[in-house]
Amino acid sequence: MTRRTALGLLAGGALAAMVGGCGRRDSGRLVVYSAGPRPLAEKLRAGYAAATGREIELFVAATGQIMAKLEAERFNARADVVILASRVAAEALKAAGRLRATTLAAGRERPEWHDEEGFYVATGAATIGVALRADAPAGPSGGWDWEDFFGGAFPGRVTLPSPVRSGATSDFLMAFLQARGEARGWGTLEAARRAGLDIAGANAQAMSGLLTGASAAVVGAVDYVALREVARGEPVRVIYPASGGVVTTRPAAVLATTMRAEEAESFVRYALGLEAQREGAKLHFEPMRADAGLSVEKKAARAGWNGRTLPLDARVALATQGAALRKFQYEVERAVEADG
Repeated sequence: MTRRTALGLLAGGALAAMVGGCGRRDSGRLVVYSAGPRPLAEKLRAGYAAATGREIELFVAATGQIMAKLEAERFNARADVVILASRVAAEALKAAGRLRATTLAAGRERPEWHDEEGFYVATGAATIGVALRADAPAGPSGGWDWEDFFGGAFPGRVTLPSPVRSGATSDFLMAFLQARGEARGWGTLEAARRAGLDIAGANAQAMSGLLTGASAAVVGAVDYVALREVARGEPVRVIYPASGGVVTTRPAAVLATTMRAEEAESFVRYALGLEAQREGAKLHFEPMRADAGLSVEKKAARAGWNGRTLPLDARVALATQGAALRKFQYEVERAVEADG
């Protein structure tokens, strides 16, 4: 499995759709590719422009689509800065020599979130858990765990965002396999799919099914998406399974091909500043800076969390991610279709 193959697989089939962007003329402005949510990316763009007087060109998409676009533009690079929803994706770009080392991570809070060699720095994080309808049962005394949803103990239709399309769910898949072991982990997922587990697109698409009542639970849900709906008054809630949620960071990095290194670093520095960090907290991310605070909804959701996490070794995950995503595509996601 080559590093380039791993980058392509995370694109989840989006590469062909992105090739058309390769010939676009350079606008002469800093170009930022950012994972969603769009409101946060737009806040960063507007805040940076207000603070510096410099406009940026912004592309917002799921992590898989961003990786596809970067791959399509490999020989006609356009992006200067990338913000992803997956540390494993950032490791893939680093391993492929696509990132520029900086000193942006030096002295920052939460050093474990950042690349120790300075190739990327985390602007914040989300925790992957399970989004439920508000009227879902409380579950066993020890709380619901991942296998309850995959194994049929939870009463109701269960959906999993596709890890091929969602960077955060890709991180969840790799953490789940590391925690449970390859044989047990794959066996659980394959059995769940045969028993009726739905596979959606990215997190936003999976959440839509929960809001309409088409599903009763979204497993592998990134919490900021669910908490956004809680804040809107939707009848949903977030839980973190008994054996642990998965913390997924939002790495920001300067591309190695940038011709605007100073400005690119200036933008990332702004994203690490207090104003930008507070905007992230308002949208239910856990900010990198402790003084930026947490949203009321996220504080409430985390109050029921036992603090356990499924650890994710991003470098170990990178070595097997390409094979894992291919296996998921053909042996889990498409398996039921093939059988039909």
